[in-house]
Amino acid sequence: MEDIKKLVGDVRVRIVAFIFFYIALIALGAALIVATIYLTPIVWDYLLDFSNAGRYRSAGFLGVILITWWGVIVLTAIYMVKPIFKFSVNKKPGRVEVFEKDCPKLFETVREVAAITQCPMPKHLYLSADVNACVFYDTSFWSIFFPVKKNLEIGLGLFHKMSADEVKSIIAHEFGHFSQNSMKVGSAVYVSNTVLYNLVYGDDAVDRWMNNLCNSRFDALGAIGNWYNSLTGVIKKLVVMMYRFIQVKYLRLSRAMEFDADRVACQSIGSDTFISALSKLEYLSMGEEFYNDRLRSLLDSNKRIGDYLTAYELSTDLYLEIDKVNLTFDQPTLAKQEEDYKRVSIGNVWQSHPSLEDRIAHAREQQGTPIRPTAALSWSLITPEIRERISVEAAKAYYDKQWESLIEMSIADYREWMPKDAKGMYVPSHFRPYLGRNIVRFDISRVPLTETQAPINEANTVLLQKYMAALDDEQMLWDIKNKELVAPEYYYDKKSFKRKKAPIEQHEQYLKKLTNEVMEIDIAMYQYLMTHVENPEALKGFYQLMFNAANTIDEEIAALHNKKADLIYEFDREVNRTKKQFRALIEQTMDCESSVMQQLKKLDFELAKKVVHPDVIEYIQTWMNGEHPVSINTKKRKQEISGDGVNTVFKMINALSDIYAGFIYYGREQVYLAFDSVYNEEAVAQEA
Repeated sequence: MEDIKKLVGDVRVRIVAFIFFYIALIALGAALIVATIYLTPIVWDYLLDFSNAGRYRSAGFLGVILITWWGVIVLTAIYMVKPIFKFSVNKKPGRVEVFEKDCPKLFETVREVAAITQCPMPKHLYLSADVNACVFYDTSFWSIFFPVKKNLEIGLGLFHKMSADEVKSIIAHEFGHFSQNSMKVGSAVYVSNTVLYNLVYGDDAVDRWMNNLCNSRFDALGAIGNWYNSLTGVIKKLVVMMYRFIQVKYLRLSRAMEFDADRVACQSIGSDTFISALSKLEYLSMGEEFYNDRLRSLLDSNKRIGDYLTAYELSTDLYLEIDKVNLTFDQPTLAKQEEDYKRVSIGNVWQSHPSLEDRIAHAREQQGTPIRPTAALSWSLITPEIRERISVEAAKAYYDKQWESLIEMSIADYREWMPKDAKGMYVPSHFRPYLGRNIVRFDISRVPLTETQAPINEANTVLLQKYMAALDDEQMLWDIKNKELVAPEYYYDKKSFKRKKAPIEQHEQYLKKLTNEVMEIDIAMYQYLMTHVENPEALKGFYQLMFNAANTIDEEIAALHNKKADLIYEFDREVNRTKKQFRALIEQTMDCESSVMQQLKKLDFELAKKVVHPDVIEYIQTWMNGEHPVSINTKKRKQEISGDGVNTVFKMINALSDIYAGFIYYGREQVYLAFDSVYNEEAVAQEA
């Protein structure tokens, strides 16, 4: 683990550099204003001389230049200093502040942890329904120089299946952050990054006004907007460099801070308890994702759940049951450790949090005098009234403005509906390598339907895990090649390589070999299912659906996205086109529209209704049956391109992508349902 004190020192040096950088920006803005004030009388004298000499056009031109320059300089100065006056309040829907009279046992626990870790109590204590706990604070530019008061949020999603001691260890981890001097650096870096982010990506009233000026019909106003964007564009490039300069060290510090907070938790509560809490947190987080899928399904049916936490617990229990994971609050748990088959790795200075495996290994090394463990239920720390309040607030936060318009589903109805909704939509982890991915395409017509066993065994599982890791590696290599992933060091099979010489061809050969081997497994699975299911023709249709959709995505949809990218490139170019060039752009736009229409006419809308919301289908069909020209004639007989028309065409391309991806997902879902109906895991285990 890296030395926190050294990292804190490095980050502080960079924060000081940021402060000088920002002061220099402000000074530059002030210098431009002073220079403008100094030059204005001189320009004004020339303007009067031109006017007195009857050279009104020159005088007018000089006046426009003067006004434009004043507008640009003042607005640029405002742009550079506005982050100073911004104050960030860390608010989150569903987060509720609680007091000791509300949760006396929870406050007693928090005080106990504060005493053990020798940390002050948080300024405020909040509860939410999240599967998480965190330290947060409000900030402004001046937080770099003055201390911030930290608040603690505890997510009640943690309480499911965890003991009171395990929750206590998570709280101790957060108090580990309270105790770190590096948290001061952390808040300063957060503020610095906020200022830099606002300078690069901030979109306030001034920025929107300047964008509108760029499109103004008046040349002077348009010039102000364009000059402003040019000046701020240069500043933004410098700001991005400064952001990377700070962030590259801070994220390494953040990793070290996580390990140090883990150390505090282990030495305060106990390594075994904390490792169990980390492991349960991993499973509960996946259960929360499973629950969110159910919430989205409810929303599509215009329904909502009122008791958010109870529904979360029911969903998580179902997820754990499907995945064959047994969690109980009174028994410690260790997360399943999986082999890493990835070949590509980087000197990942951008990874702010260590992996679960690294955290567990680090926790095992810690020594301390932990408190004596108990088997108390974590919910004993919370009163039923507070649980109900948090549950309702979480539901309202999730549904937001739709809350009143949705029909509430009772917990009893949810308990009955949930397994039906999840059926086929979630593949258990032990079957995921076989049926939870895109199946390798093969020629169905050439596969002999000979009866065979399901190709599920340890050797095939390892092969499939290597294959999926190789797919991730392929994407990472291209990201490195295209500068979408930047790091100081890159490794392939533990051998260093340069970005420009990323071993893509070498990896493609490795992936091709794996793909051929995986295809044999997929063919064997197809043979097994076709000779065991009740309706093999229907199953064959689902395989054809997946393969046809994948071919369409690779060919027709990819071609549409290329046309979209070409058009976006043309529209973003700031050039004065000749009439001939503009007509060519119109033809290019209309060709894209025509290609989209041809693809939509091939679409099976009845099948599409199974994979996307009916509103999407209605939107597409309305567009197809209506008038939607991307090229229009104005009253002056001047041909123009309709921005709204082009954006709608782009939306159609995105919708087609979603629909064909949905076809693949739907086919996979049906194949897994077929597998689930015929495969008896216990019987196979007994035979083995």
